[in-house]
Amino acid sequence: PLKRIGIIYFLFFSAIFAILLDGCKGGLFDRRISEGIIEFDVSYPNINPEDMLAGLMPSSMVMKFKNNQYNAELSAGMGMFKTNFISNSNEFYLINSVKLINKKYATRLEKDAVDKMNEKYSKFYISKLDEKKEIAGYNCKKALVVFDDVANESFYVYYTDEINIAKPNWSNIFKDINGVLLEYQMERYGIMMKFTAKSVTKTKVEDSDFKLSDDY
Repeated sequence: PLKRIGIIYFLFFSAIFAILLDGCKGGLFDRRISEGIIEFDVSYPNINPEDMLAGLMPSSMVMKFKNNQYNAELSAGMGMFKTNFISNSNEFYLINSVKLINKKYATRLEKDAVDKMNEKYSKFYISKLDEKKEIAGYNCKKALVVFDDVANESFYVYYTDEINIAKPNWSNIFKDINGVLLEYQMERYGIMMKFTAKSVTKTKVEDSDFKLSDDY
């Protein structure tokens, strides 16, 4: 009888442990943040900080996320220039909007068009490394980006799986990285930009933040 009781206890606690483990990965006990705001510092590796052009460029980016979608906004010139990237991982579309003073333009791209757009970037491969680093309070994994064209300088990116956004990079050139990028480089409008997260805040985000207003 004692042996049988011991087996029952072992099976019971094994089942409880399996449930808890599964919950930690994505169930009731999932502590990953699913809604909030990430603030990034923006720098320009190929532009001298003393250059007048650097002072005219966006110095920060605000990324709001919720329900597997995000809205990344860059602005400069006291708000006279603003661009947004709204990426939806549920329906796989990307909206890019641009505001210049009182002119507003936007385009919506479905997945095939996004893939075709990203093919225009220089070819590279990603080497995932064992090193880790904490950025804005989140544990990040490290990867090396190496271009086929040796004229393009390699760089490191850091990404985390502690922020819950499904397929966060499907709409950008880092689609092979399954994690939210907290430090990376990317070319925008012909200029190399480096993004480094400085804060991640868990907060309520409005549904309207992921919709394009009618005046675009």
